[in-house]
Amino acid sequence: MTMKPRSKPPTKEKTQVAFGAAVRARREALSLTQEQLAELAELHTNYVSSVEHQSM
Repeated sequence: MTMKPRSKPPTKEKTQVAFGAAVRARREALSLTQEQLAELAELHTNYVSSVEHQSM
């Protein structure tokens, strides 16, 4: 029986980019500003911005 080689897991950077893009897409789908999301999540607006900008 031959086994397929395993693919490498995504890098930390790729994971951060994907997460940032997903956060931004969901926030925009809910028509929220970064400030509104930060308030709802009890986070600082700078943190929300930095998470989303990982996708750039």
